Amino acid sequence: MKPPHGEPWVWLTLEFLRSPALRSCSIYARRLLDFVQAEHCLHGGQENGQLMATYTQLKEYGISKKSIRPTIHELGQFGFLEVPFRGYRDRPSTYRLCHLPTPNTRPTNEWQKVSVAEAEAISEAANQSADIRARPDQIEE
Repeated sequence: MKPPHGEPWVWLTLEFLRSPALRSCSIYARRLLDFVQAEHCLHGGQENGQLMATYTQLKEYGISKKSIRPTIHELGQFGFLEVPFRGYRDRPSTYRLCHLPTPNTRPTNEWQKVSVAEAEAISEAANQSADIRARPDQIEE
């Protein structure tokens, strides 16, 4: 099977999907990761490292304003996201997805180095540093 013709897509391996790092992410981290991957698609996969997400966009995507900064930090700790430029005033931060190439470099895949114990520690620290951050397995149905 091939990617859908004319439809943007992101390559995710089984190793990535089953990684301790991804399984331990908070729901806000998963939302932010999804948002940045969608931005990557919207830019034809050519602007990784220059991808932007404003606080307004992230709030609309379901991340509380006071959780945005800790969520960015969490994804950095897990090795999914790098922030090449920290925003200020009217200039948003830029992001690089570590599991995807940039126009000039190969993926760095820092997430692969995160052990189960490290993932649990990162997750615990993230849950203590923000408001109502729940991992997907903690959401009541």
